[in-house]
Amino acid sequence: MPSTKSDRKKTVSANGQEETLSLVPRAGSLLKQVNDPTRLQVLLALADGKKSLCQISERLGRSEEESGYHLALLCTSHMVDSHWEGYEASYDLTEPGARFVDSILRLLEQAGPSPKPVLTKSQWKKLVKEVSSADDRPVDWLNVPNPQFERRRPLDLIGTDDEVRVHIIIGAARAGFFA
Repeated sequence: MPSTKSDRKKTVSANGQEETLSLVPRAGSLLKQVNDPTRLQVLLALADGKKSLCQISERLGRSEEESGYHLALLCTSHMVDSHWEGYEASYDLTEPGARFVDSILRLLEQAGPSPKPVLTKSQWKKLVKEVSSADDRPVDWLNVPNPQFERRRPLDLIGTDDEVRVHIIIGAARAGFFA
């Protein structure tokens, strides 16, 4: 059963912060192992039961060599286990691997749909060029929270109803109103 926030606090206070901090390198190593999108696809492919290398490769649309490489890394991190059945190895999630996949799926469900990029690369270049006519550091100006926008980044307002305000401020700065 996953620990609750209060359980984690009890662990920290009972065992000391050093014990909790000692988990950081292990957590970092595990996150590096599952960081790759292909490895995440492998984990998700195994979420509904064990599969052979051939089945995993077909499902991912990758070569067996590439899938095998990622499976080897996942086996090393103890997220996936391999079993031989005759002449073929089958792969399945370990208990920690299954808990990890469940956690990821739960987090994604809670987060809702991922936002679509608001700007294309050409739109971004055009916006930077527009801001550069009013500010020496346009990328910084777009990415730093601004009091004129209730401490929000101007970039976060692009694609919203407040985008007009960003362009008005840029136009005013170009006209010298903030000089």
